[in-house]
Amino acid sequence: MFVDVVNEESDWRSLLDKFPSYDFVHTYDFHRLSQLNGEGEPVMYVLKDERNKPLMSWQTLKRAIEGTPYVDLSSVYGYGGPLLRDFCDLPTRFRMVWQRMKEDGAVSLFSRMHPLFVEEINVEELKGERLGDVVIVDVESGEEVISRYRGSHRREIVNAQKSGLEITVDWGFDSLGDFYSIYRQSMLSLNASDYYMFSMEYFSRLVSCRDFKIILIFAELDGRKISASIFLVTGEIMQYYLSGTVSTHRKIAASKAIIAKAHELASGLGVKKLVLGGGVGSEKDALFKFKSGFSKITKPFYITKKVLNKPIYEQLCAARSLSHKKSGFFPEYRG
Repeated sequence: MFVDVVNEESDWRSLLDKFPSYDFVHTYDFHRLSQLNGEGEPVMYVLKDERNKPLMSWQTLKRAIEGTPYVDLSSVYGYGGPLLRDFCDLPTRFRMVWQRMKEDGAVSLFSRMHPLFVEEINVEELKGERLGDVVIVDVESGEEVISRYRGSHRREIVNAQKSGLEITVDWGFDSLGDFYSIYRQSMLSLNASDYYMFSMEYFSRLVSCRDFKIILIFAELDGRKISASIFLVTGEIMQYYLSGTVSTHRKIAASKAIIAKAHELASGLGVKKLVLGGGVGSEKDALFKFKSGFSKITKPFYITKKVLNKPIYEQLCAARSLSHKKSGFFPEYRG
């Protein structure tokens, strides 16, 4: 076995297609989008057998560590982590990939693990650190989608519809500017961190991606768009990506009705799993309670925090008078 490094668009897509399943977070387009957003350079590490068959891949973003010849690796926004073809001797395979990362000058690896793929890892310590839970909706064709929702969710969706709330799908992204306006207003009202203040340019690039399908859904009341969400579809997986609601209309179940519409669309698109995500900071907070009203199914959320080059890692921490045993941020030298 050997580890190959891939960063070319065509090679990336070709290798990804050799895995049974993957999500938008694993695609070249989304890594390129992240690069244009200033998050790092796309690099895929691929473990192959003697016949050049890929056994495992780990998609990352490579970031230079200023003032040093070293880099660190992180994952794109969302759930990432490795993809596996089979599950033989995973400790050896993980070590080989991590060793190649180190040989390429990487000091550390941070990766949010995908809840639909991390459960395939049959060695618990390789999954990383468990933080919380992610809500998953099992999509079944022919079902009345709201039938399995929490009772309060069902009532609020029905009442919203009776009050005149209309849900529309913008397949051509003609109202992308409206989405941006609603999203930005929502983030400002929630005092979201700067990271979540994605630009209009970011969204324009997002809807131009071709490695996955983008669905933009609006809720309108009295002819005014009051809520909007973007869902991303890759194969049999749909993810609830970004959303916003005008602050004056938060008491109307607009976002609930939008998710119900996405769930309805999912069946016709061949989707089997709708990933809603978890709470803020993986807590079982109001956001988690909101999402869990759509499904009782949850999957554990893990993150990998791997020090690949301990002596250099400790030097970088020492240069900032940090102890990597005390700080909660990873990698600490960027904290």
